[in-house]
Amino acid sequence: MQILTIAPGEEAVPGNDLETETAGYVVSGRSRLHSGADFADSTEVGAEDFYFTPTHLPYVIRNPHDEPLVLVLAYSLDTTTTNITAKSKVPNAGRGVKVVHTPQDASATAQTRGMVRVPAISAETVGATQIWMCSLTVVPHERGQPHHHGDTHTAAYTISGRARICFGENFGDYIEPGPGDFAFDPPGLVHLVDHPFDDEPWKGVLARCPQNTVVNFGK
Repeated sequence: MQILTIAPGEEAVPGNDLETETAGYVVSGRSRLHSGADFADSTEVGAEDFYFTPTHLPYVIRNPHDEPLVLVLAYSLDTTTTNITAKSKVPNAGRGVKVVHTPQDASATAQTRGMVRVPAISAETVGATQIWMCSLTVVPHERGQPHHHGDTHTAAYTISGRARICFGENFGDYIEPGPGDFAFDPPGLVHLVDHPFDDEPWKGVLARCPQNTVVNFGK
């Protein structure tokens, strides 16, 4: 997972391997994603949009607008690890860039008490087989349920607010990501999310490879 900033009038080519799928989230600004023959196919994205590119689809991000574009980009860590059940979930998925303006309802994916995951890039929405992406919200004074994510790898980017990701013996160790921070959750790590503060909700974007796996403990 990375942040990519593109100045007005500039363009960029994402550095992912063409064997990988790409999931993106627009933090701020607008841009056009160009793909296809001679990059003639164009798709507009704006703030709070998610987008997905399948494997073997070169694309260019161009910013013809007056403000900088800020993107969160995530790629699969291991192209051999896929959600094999996903292939049949989006009929005629096609090979182009797919934009998700409105994520699914939270009930469409597994949840953990103390947080709300709202899926956007998934097998159901875009036919993704390598990567899954959602928005995540934790409200103040909420201490979440212990859980882990099986064999999946997880990366998160904080958009606003702050919270603690607690782990270790009696969950005594923690990190406290704030706006602009990234966090990585390795496979099998039992943890919980704690928001002991009086300020705003913690909001972020989360990417998981290859799918959303949640194993909750307790109530």
